[in-house]
Amino acid sequence: MPTRTKKLMFRPNDKCLFCSAPLTRPPTHLRAYYYCGDDCWKPCNRSVRFFSPETQKKSGRGTPVHLLVNIWWVLSNADTPLTGALIHERVVANFGDHTRISAKRGIHRLLNYFKPEFYERLDTKPIEYQVVKDISFKDALKTKFSSAIIKYQKPVPKKQGNTP
Repeated sequence: MPTRTKKLMFRPNDKCLFCSAPLTRPPTHLRAYYYCGDDCWKPCNRSVRFFSPETQKKSGRGTPVHLLVNIWWVLSNADTPLTGALIHERVVANFGDHTRISAKRGIHRLLNYFKPEFYERLDTKPIEYQVVKDISFKDALKTKFSSAIIKYQKPVPKKQGNTP
């Protein structure tokens, strides 16, 4: 009976997607390890609606932070300006298909979460986007989102004693 070799997960990045620190854990056959640790992984596992106190908690899912992280990584690693369709293709090729970006024309709405001074919108047909400064994702987010994520990122100390 032949033995199967387990295929390692594909990881396109060599730095943490959230904070741009070098990655130390190699990918395994179960996980790709896109983030440097739990401090960066946990905030990316939530939606933006979870962090924003100004957004009303209506029914719905909200925009996942890891989707924004993937879009920022694609834009920051591009050598040339990209259209929304090219951004969509590269996100799918590197990180897999995501149901929230099934509409290729919806990428421009997701860029509203980033500070406008860190990316540029070129007036071409079709509209193209490029990153102006190469910075980490958490620095590129608008202040109202990044401040809430950083508050959540710090662990809450556990109470001592028998209280739950």
